[in-house]
Amino acid sequence: MKLHLLLPVLTSLFSSLLATLPIPELHFEEKIFEDDNTDITCSFRYTENVEVNLEITQGNITLKDCNQKRGTQTNNVFYTNRTCTVEVTMEMDNTDFLCDAYFKTESEPKKMYVQREPTITDCPNKLVWVEGEENSFHCKATGYPVPTVTCKKDQAIYQEGTKHKTWRNMTGNYTCKAINFDSDSKIVEVFVQCKYPHIGGSGTLY
Repeated sequence: MKLHLLLPVLTSLFSSLLATLPIPELHFEEKIFEDDNTDITCSFRYTENVEVNLEITQGNITLKDCNQKRGTQTNNVFYTNRTCTVEVTMEMDNTDFLCDAYFKTESEPKKMYVQREPTITDCPNKLVWVEGEENSFHCKATGYPVPTVTCKKDQAIYQEGTKHKTWRNMTGNYTCKAINFDSDSKIVEVFVQCKYPHIGGSGTLY
């Protein structure tokens, strides 16, 4: 699009944007006398929680003896007031004061997560379970996305941390694997403690 055609569009957009922005307001004391000190206050109200700095000027002079405070009104309306104290002179009569509002806004914080291959960090080499009781594998892994950890022997697959009933045929070596976009694995040996009756009492078999 040619510049002379684009300019009216940009001007219109800029005007619309300005129309939606809040405007600071200046307030003078009701009665102002020469040689007295008087307060000039700039008030700025807005509905977004942003950082605002106000500046009151007279011509090219920025007023320095000022205090600024910020607060919240009802219905999530925020305000910033800046009050400057000046000594009144007759040269100030019929002169313009201005208040400029400088504000910045920022996004909500958002964490960055870096892809990391899985690493098994806490997984015992041997486990001793008791037949008939509920047991589980405890193999922790780091990585991002958070890896899924399973332990497998033959066709049996067990989720890490999930309890299951234990039987003597579960004795053996299991491959515990942590998987996201990559994988890490470790062999865990499981011994199942089996109780059985015999003459004179009971015993334990591995």
